[in-house]
Amino acid sequence: MERSDFLLPHTSQTLPVYSWKGCSIIRRVVVVVHGMKRRIDDTLQLVADWANDSLVLAPLFATAKLGGSNLSVSNILFAKGGDYCEGKTPIIAPSSTNDPALSPPQLTSFAMADILLAHAVNIHSPTHLVLLGFSAGAQFWNRFAAVSTILQQIRDTTNVSLVLGTSSSWLYLHPLRIDPMLTNITLESQVSEKDFILPIESDALNGYNDWKYGLNNIPSSLLSESADTLEVIRKRALAIPITFILVSDDTKGGDSLDSSPQALVQCKSHRFERACVYVHYLRNCCREIFEQNGMDVAVAVKTIVVHECGHDARKVFAQQAVKEAVFL
Repeated sequence: MERSDFLLPHTSQTLPVYSWKGCSIIRRVVVVVHGMKRRIDDTLQLVADWANDSLVLAPLFATAKLGGSNLSVSNILFAKGGDYCEGKTPIIAPSSTNDPALSPPQLTSFAMADILLAHAVNIHSPTHLVLLGFSAGAQFWNRFAAVSTILQQIRDTTNVSLVLGTSSSWLYLHPLRIDPMLTNITLESQVSEKDFILPIESDALNGYNDWKYGLNNIPSSLLSESADTLEVIRKRALAIPITFILVSDDTKGGDSLDSSPQALVQCKSHRFERACVYVHYLRNCCREIFEQNGMDVAVAVKTIVVHECGHDARKVFAQQAVKEAVFL
């Protein structure tokens, strides 16, 4: 994939963006956000033999330790590995210069994505825009959809969809969470709206519904409009069809699995079950929101299940079913 430095407005700093272009006529733009390990090359598994009429873009939200070894002096950096998927701002530039022109831009990672998407759509006028993420990349787009205002403008001329893989946590639009007495939940489990309840309050669960897990205390930097009520945010978050990639053997822990009380109240086990629970939540508790957006929840929330991939985006992106969800 080719790399270019995307200039951020009103600054002299840039966001590294890797790209792959199938042909001169672009009908589909796919924007892939990486996971915590910043493995941009995973995207190559996606495009092989499929992306003939597509432009695939993969921005790099680097830190000094993760993805930052080959950056240029103008590239932005984030303080911590997961800052980008929460919509935070970068804090340092690679250069130690005191030149004010190279001070970190006061743009969140979501604002950078807004700018990149608007630019790609304006240049190529695609019929389809697909936002793809796995793991932390799925968290990025899941939260981005709730606060971004550019997507509403893009949807006036372009079909927009989300394709999200298994992740450590999800953005809940209500303070409800799955009843902890229910375990081993799969897509086939009989789950209803009444199975989502208000958790019993405790010191450990204090802030369980705060941003990035819920809609309480959303940073003001992410709310571009003063009229952003919870109702508006909920409706915006579910204005786009979503396909969930459920990896049946993404069932192990490890350092990258969020084990905070705020994540555990979403489901105590693993990424696969947390994703299944979230699908049930959307289908059972958010049906009215989808209807307000003119969508049937059965059409708006789709799932594909892949096997023998673990928590490995490279293997997931190589799956036929995933390529079909992205390119067909």
